[in-house]
Amino acid sequence: MFLKASLKISCYLANNSLHQRRDIRRYLILSLMKMRLFLCFQMCQVAIMKTSMKNQ
Repeated sequence: MFLKASLKISCYLANNSLHQRRDIRRYLILSLMKMRLFLCFQMCQVAIMKTSMKNQ
C-alpha cells in the first residue's frame, strides 16, 4: 500500500513538472511572438515615416 501511494505521488509530481514545463514553454513562445510582432510594427512605422519624409 505504501509503495502504491508513493508511486501515485511520484507520478503526480512528474506530471505536474511536465505541465509546468509545458506552461513555461508556452509562455516563452507567446512572449517571443509578442516581441516579434512589436518589433515588426516598429519597423513598419519607421518605414512609413521614411517614405513620408521622402515624399515631402
